[in-house]
Amino acid sequence: MKINQAEKKQNQTVLQVALEPEDVEKYMNWAYKRVVGRIKIPGFRKGKAPRNIVERFVGREALLNESLDHMASDTARIAIDQEKLEISGPPDVEIEELEPTITLKIIVPLVPNIDLGEYTKLRVPFNNPEITDEQVDDSLKQIQKEMAPWEPVDRPVKIEDMITIDVEGSVDNEIVINEKDVVYIAEPGNERPFPGFAEKIVGLSKGLQQNFSLDIPEDYTVTKFAGKKSDFAVTVSEIKERKLSTLDDEFAKGVGEGFDDLEALRVKLRENLKEHANLHSEKEYREAAIDALVDHTEFELPPILIEREVDAMMRDNEDTLKRQQIDMDQYLSSLGKTTDEIKEELKEDAVKRLRRSWTLTKLAEIQDIKVEEDEVNSRVDAMSTGDSQNSKQLRQLFNSERGRDSLRRSIITEKVIDALVAVTKGETEDKLPKRKKSSRKTAKKN
Repeated sequence: MKINQAEKKQNQTVLQVALEPEDVEKYMNWAYKRVVGRIKIPGFRKGKAPRNIVERFVGREALLNESLDHMASDTARIAIDQEKLEISGPPDVEIEELEPTITLKIIVPLVPNIDLGEYTKLRVPFNNPEITDEQVDDSLKQIQKEMAPWEPVDRPVKIEDMITIDVEGSVDNEIVINEKDVVYIAEPGNERPFPGFAEKIVGLSKGLQQNFSLDIPEDYTVTKFAGKKSDFAVTVSEIKERKLSTLDDEFAKGVGEGFDDLEALRVKLRENLKEHANLHSEKEYREAAIDALVDHTEFELPPILIEREVDAMMRDNEDTLKRQQIDMDQYLSSLGKTTDEIKEELKEDAVKRLRRSWTLTKLAEIQDIKVEEDEVNSRVDAMSTGDSQNSKQLRQLFNSERGRDSLRRSIITEKVIDALVAVTKGETEDKLPKRKKSSRKTAKKN
């Protein structure tokens, strides 16, 4: 095996590998052992014909083709080991020539050189959320609305009314909705069946058919309707409005398990809002801390890793469209863009995702953050309590090595971000493991 390594650029290198006849021979033997058991040659028991007979029977080219995938992956592994390359992901292998010498082109992504620098000096301000009286009032009014009974009224439709209607709607002369006695709440921003429908029915009276048109937004999620005009015929048969209770002590006594008075209810609502705001603020802060560390850290990603991340994002998008019963080609056509243009737009987000992953991986390495098996077991127990079918399925999932490994990576990521937050909040460094020198090993992402 002859290996020529190109210059390392952008944390990526190319190996040109030419296989010697003896290298090829072992893969031909490997192919022969696979083929001989699948064919029947006259005069020989199945699986017992010698290689020269099999080769004459199926042809040398057939044996070579049988071995190519295995030959390529195995040769890439051997070449990378011989060159002592530290890889950041699987290589791309291309067979350039078969005759007169089998030659391979192996594109190898290398481990980025990541230096977090003086990251322990990073600081991110934390905004402690305050709950206003207005927020408490809004929460109280929402409960008032949810508890209010609906009562019939004899007047035209107003916003937030509950109405019963017959509705027929079409787009491009094709009926898209035709329903009788539909109960509909005319809430602001209601996008069913299309954005603006709720506002259009305001002012309608009972028993009269009203015809109107709606322009569907260009960015409507169902692309076959986006940017088109919809026509509707609507007849209202019933109109109801909420009968709101007075916000007083008696009202508070009927909320949940009951409160002594309105002020006690307001105190509880403030506590709930504060708890929710704290959780939201902490989540946002953790993301801000990660962004600060990533922005602080400079390193170059192998282009091949970026391409793969973009491809993965494209597959995710295609899966999402399939669930919405939208064809990718139709989606691209509606946008007026090509696959390559979409991929180019995704590249920035792909780089952000990869930089985040590699930066957190590096922090876990230098802080020697690990997960013990009892931590995994405790998390599994916490997630799968009881005898429900869901609990049993979770336990079965996390009893597999793949499931446990996924959970292990998740716990490591949580611990890494916890350590980072301790830094960015300026908390005592006693909470951080003692920094150790980085060891140069093949890296794996969290």
